Amino acid sequence: MQDVTKPYVTVTKTSSPRMIVNGACTTSLASPRFRFDCVSDDYKEAKEMANVIRQTLEQFDGQICTSGPIVTGCYYQDETEQYNESLLLFMVSVTIIVRYFE
Repeated sequence: MQDVTKPYVTVTKTSSPRMIVNGACTTSLASPRFRFDCVSDDYKEAKEMANVIRQTLEQFDGQICTSGPIVTGCYYQDETEQYNESLLLFMVSVTIIVRYFE
């Protein structure tokens, strides 16, 4: 395993459900889930990073980047905590649902 500077965050797209919306035109409402794993050798630091991510994204709407879709909402779904005894690392994971029309 390579040496990684701590603390760090990894982002994983864990699912990507879509719902077809019929109206004047047919569109697809995407609701992918993203897991943000906040890793540190200090529990308090990992927890604070997770809180910043949750507070920043919770109820966000708008455009995240200039070439991306317009986000209609971000919703906090879950938070879990783990401690890896062999690596001596704390991980606080936050799951956020991001909704946008395609």
